[in-house]
Amino acid sequence: MKEKTSSNPFIILKNLKISLFKHHTDEARLKFIFSNLGSTFFIENNIDDFEGLSSSELLTKITHYYTDIIEEEFDIYDRLCLLIDDLKVDYDLRKPYSSFISEAIDRISFFNASNCDALIIKYFLESISQKFRQFLIFKDYLPDSMVLSDWLSAAKEWDKIATSSFVRNFRKSHSTNKFTINIKAEFNNDVVKDTKDVKPAFGIRPCHYIIQ
Repeated sequence: MKEKTSSNPFIILKNLKISLFKHHTDEARLKFIFSNLGSTFFIENNIDDFEGLSSSELLTKITHYYTDIIEEEFDIYDRLCLLIDDLKVDYDLRKPYSSFISEAIDRISFFNASNCDALIIKYFLESISQKFRQFLIFKDYLPDSMVLSDWLSAAKEWDKIATSSFVRNFRKSHSTNKFTINIKAEFNNDVVKDTKDVKPAFGIRPCHYIIQ
C-alpha cells in the first residue's frame, strides 16, 4: 500500500531533505527531487528555470516556493493546524522528547508562528503518557516556564531514560534467545536426570537395552 503523501509544506521539505541522504550523487538527488514533487509545482514553475541547478540549489528554490505559499495563502488558523500536524513523540528515535521539541521550534520558525510556545507545550504534555509524567525524573526537570528553550533542556534529560526501538528490539531478541537456551538446557538436564534416576532392568541401563 502506497504511503499517503503529506500536504504539509514543512513535512514535504523535511522528507525531501532526509531522503536525499540516501543518494550519493547529485544526479541521483536531482532525479529523486523531480520524481517526488507534485504536479502543481511544475504547473506553477517553469522547468527551464531549474536547468543547471545543483540539488541543494533546487531545494532552496523549492523551499522559497512553499514559503511564499504559506505567506500568501495560509491564514493564521491554517498555520496553527500545520504547526501541530503529524507532530508526535517518536519513540523509535534515540532522543524522542528533545526531537519533538526541536522539530516544534523549527516549525514555529518555518511557519512564522510567534507566541506559540504554550500551544506546543500543551500538545507535548498530551502526547506523553500519564505514567511517564509521574516519574521522578520528569518532575525533577519539569520547567516552571512556558518557554520552549527551557523545555528543550528538560527534554534532553528525559531522553536519558528513553529506549530506542533499536535497543528494545535487541533486548527482546537477546532475552528471547536466552530464554530459549535456558529452556533447552533445563530440558536436557531433566532428560539426563530422568535417565539416571531410572533403575536398569536386568542389569542393563534403559538406553542400552536394545531388542533385536
